[in-house]
Amino acid sequence: MAEGTRDKDEQSGFKVSDKRHFTSDGDVIEGGTATEETAPPTPSEPPAKAAPEQPRQPEPQDPPAAQTADDELPPGADDKVDFTHLVMSLAGTAYHALGMPDPVTKQKGAVNLPAVSQMIDLLTVLDEKTKGNLNSQEEQILTGILTELRGLYVQASGFTA
Repeated sequence: MAEGTRDKDEQSGFKVSDKRHFTSDGDVIEGGTATEETAPPTPSEPPAKAAPEQPRQPEPQDPPAAQTADDELPPGADDKVDFTHLVMSLAGTAYHALGMPDPVTKQKGAVNLPAVSQMIDLLTVLDEKTKGNLNSQEEQILTGILTELRGLYVQASGFTA
């Protein structure tokens, strides 16, 4: 311990004793207290806080081997996602909300006209925002689905002309 620190301890009337059970190297002390003296923190230095112990993370395991055979992939997993897929997904949601059966599970959805209206609105926004940027096939699909959904919505809601 530095001589100046001892003088401060004696002047303030207290003595600092190290009661740690380990040395600074991490060795266990049999008697229960460390023999090394440590200086108390000076007023200009805030007391050092021990960092919270982080739980050990399990070591990362090797990722599963990539599937290479086409027959191991689920149907449609290797399909490229494009604008048509987006339109068909929104349309599928609208058809399901109209009470039509899901083509895969064959389960019918409950009729939910507000959801159908929302899907039609989303498809209409897509139609308006993509005007002039679609190829003829994409434009034909989007226009056809919107026309069909609007007709089915009118029919389901009971409007008559």
